[in-house]
Amino acid sequence: MSAQSEGDSLAKNRLQPLFTGEVEWRCWENNRSRHRIERASMQQVEGEPCFLGVDSGSTTSKVVLIDKIGGVVFSYCSNNDGNAIRAVQKGMQKLRKEMADCEHPPIIARSVATATAKI
Repeated sequence: MSAQSEGDSLAKNRLQPLFTGEVEWRCWENNRSRHRIERASMQQVEGEPCFLGVDSGSTTSKVVLIDKIGGVVFSYCSNNDGNAIRAVQKGMQKLRKEMADCEHPPIIARSVATATAKI
């Protein structure tokens, strides 16, 4: 295959850009910035029910604690470095430490976990 043919093949198989230019990107960024999720401190939700979410993917793991009105109380995201279980454990340890600093820690009323496994 010639260099020209190879270049043409690569160009045909590329994804289209997300934005046609800087104006379109700025419009998207402006819209995105208006839709921020509220945050709450651990002390604001002492003794209240919260929702725990864990997502362990092929490259990163995330742990989040959400209050009853949808505010983020705690979040953790880490590269798995080849060990997704260890990454989630670290996130849970950080959450436990923050909860231990509360006189009446939030109650984890519900939880959910998602994971991706590659075979």
